[in-house]
Amino acid sequence: MKKILLLTLMSLCLIATSCSKDENTTSQRTTEDVTARFKSYFYDASGNVRCVKLSNFSAQEWAIAAQKSSDILEVFNDITGMDAPLTDSYKYRFVSSDGQSTISISGTKNADANAQYATIRVSIPSCSEIQTIHIGTEQYFKGTNDGDVPIVFLR
Repeated sequence: MKKILLLTLMSLCLIATSCSKDENTTSQRTTEDVTARFKSYFYDASGNVRCVKLSNFSAQEWAIAAQKSSDILEVFNDITGMDAPLTDSYKYRFVSSDGQSTISISGTKNADANAQYATIRVSIPSCSEIQTIHIGTEQYFKGTNDGDVPIVFLR
């Protein structure tokens, strides 16, 4: 009996430790809550997008700067409520509790050769003017051919 119990416990431990972390997480946050949090970072008080539109971007593509890579995942965590640790390379996907909104992020701890840290993909019904946000360093904006592009930072 002891052997069967021990074997069962060892099997359960093996199964539990071999499971990978799910990168697609449904949160307890509703679309209403996520929308309010998202807008507090990416819209101004008048309801205008506070990110930068570069000339080579599509209509729903924007850019914003970050002082450091950890700021990006702190914002993602605040909006989604998901635990999103900073690793050398990361990818997280959030789905609201009502299934109406998704936010995914992929990026790296250090900016890439184009001075970009991360890309956020957004599907929030009342934020249809934003589908993609590129997050980079100040150099990301200076490396464009758009002349004097304003640099807007995450808050």
